[in-house]
Amino acid sequence: MSKINLNTLRELKSSKARFFSVTLLLALAVFIFAGLKATTPDMNQTMRSEYDKTNLADAQLNNSLGFTGSEIESIQKNKNIKSVSKSFQTIAVTSNNKHAINIISNPEKLSKFTITKGREPKKDNEIILGEQLRGDYNIGQQIKIKHNDDLKQKQYKIVGFATSSVYMKKSNLGQTNLGDGQIDAFAGVKKATFTRSDPNILQVQFKNLSGDAYQDKYEYALRHKVSLLQSKLNDLSQQRRNELLSSVDDKINQAHAAQTALLKQKILTSNGATLQALNHKQADLKAQINQAEVQKDTINQLKYTVQSRGQFSVGYSDMGSDADRITGLSNTFPIFFFTVALMVSFTVMRRMVEEKRVEIGTLKALGYSNNKIASEYYLYASLTSVVGTIIGAGLGLFILPKVIFNSFAANYVLNDVHLTWQTTPILVSFALTLLSTVFAVFLAIRPLFAQQTTALMLPKAPTAAKKILLEHITWFWNKLSFSRKVTARNIFRYKGRMWMTILGVAGSTAMLITGFGMQQSLNKMIPTQYGERERKISCVNAQKISKLYRNRECLPL
Repeated sequence: MSKINLNTLRELKSSKARFFSVTLLLALAVFIFAGLKATTPDMNQTMRSEYDKTNLADAQLNNSLGFTGSEIESIQKNKNIKSVSKSFQTIAVTSNNKHAINIISNPEKLSKFTITKGREPKKDNEIILGEQLRGDYNIGQQIKIKHNDDLKQKQYKIVGFATSSVYMKKSNLGQTNLGDGQIDAFAGVKKATFTRSDPNILQVQFKNLSGDAYQDKYEYALRHKVSLLQSKLNDLSQQRRNELLSSVDDKINQAHAAQTALLKQKILTSNGATLQALNHKQADLKAQINQAEVQKDTINQLKYTVQSRGQFSVGYSDMGSDADRITGLSNTFPIFFFTVALMVSFTVMRRMVEEKRVEIGTLKALGYSNNKIASEYYLYASLTSVVGTIIGAGLGLFILPKVIFNSFAANYVLNDVHLTWQTTPILVSFALTLLSTVFAVFLAIRPLFAQQTTALMLPKAPTAAKKILLEHITWFWNKLSFSRKVTARNIFRYKGRMWMTILGVAGSTAMLITGFGMQQSLNKMIPTQYGERERKISCVNAQKISKLYRNRECLPL
């Protein structure tokens, strides 16, 4: 082993505290930076895996009357459509008014359920519930619902629990005009359980959609295809309205014709019983005409709509927004850590080189080249960067995403996060750590090599003293004690250390304030949001029971 390498080992042994302090400081900065940068891709990949596993549809079509066979065929022939899955949906309320449930027929190909416990329904009176209700019901238990025209059964046997990529949130699954106004969960039943023959929900997959979920490329392409499909649906809905209106108009014309046949029969008869029967028939025809006019108003409001993932999948947009917040945080929060770490390591490495001034001069006198001498310090600096990056990136990529994901996942029906290997944050971190260590050595050692060997073997001459600005203000300077005069001189003499201290303290304080601010905001947000909602619901329900009900908390409503 060469003398230089032996000298490097001695330096590592003799300065363990300095080596580990710089390494751990760099590791902390890399931990925050790499961990935060990896969290958003990990969160998005976790959701994409769930969407791929259940084959989540790109868009969902719905209308109140259901889609006819010809309409479904027309949609399937659209050049942008890859596949179409038919389903039936209706919202029902449990008999105890406790839960509003979106009951869905078992999906055919798209947006499939994932059974977490039990099995799928095999009989018309069997049902699976979403994980949102797992704490309220058990397998084998009976669940009763209020009368619903769309369903043949009022009582179902629970045979399992499931998750759905359409309903990833644990609560607030959508709005309804039943119950307390909120959909609490979803449920799955056999298609034969529904009374209607035409499916009221179509889920579609588009062709040639590039990119993945949450990527701009995919989202832009999806919005464009949804817009084109909506134009197609507008034509179908207009055609359906025209057909229905034509049928209703025919009924109205027939009723009017029947009425006319009756201003004639009444004129030709004088029998009281016959007149009374004709009057009843005339009243019935009038009622039919009025009912038909109401039907026309309903038909005119018929509309076919198409929704993208962000609209029909509860939790899709929310999880994307949560991931985007982490991206914003990763672009700002690590700056403070890296600023402090870079400044400290930069200062430490330069001071280490300056302390070895006499040793450098001795090695030059013994005939070692500048590159050979510098290699000792470059190796020392590189080791701190490599070890710090490995420790920080290793912990950051595998620990921080899990911690952050679990805090967000508390609102979702999700398993553990899918960790991915992110090379870009690691390379950026390594480049920054090298900048703060190796570059610092380069700046410190280059001026030393320019000096004479004999000068290097002597201690560095102290910097010439200079008066600072305060010393010119004699009346103020003379009142200062000796220790305060020394402190003031050191502040202006070592400006780098001064700014390092100021920025370090300012950055640490800013991070503490940010952390406490985020904690207080999150702690107050949930009670404010959901507490206010519960208060409004209770007040509305109370006012429904009695218009005379008055409560101090309800007065603002």
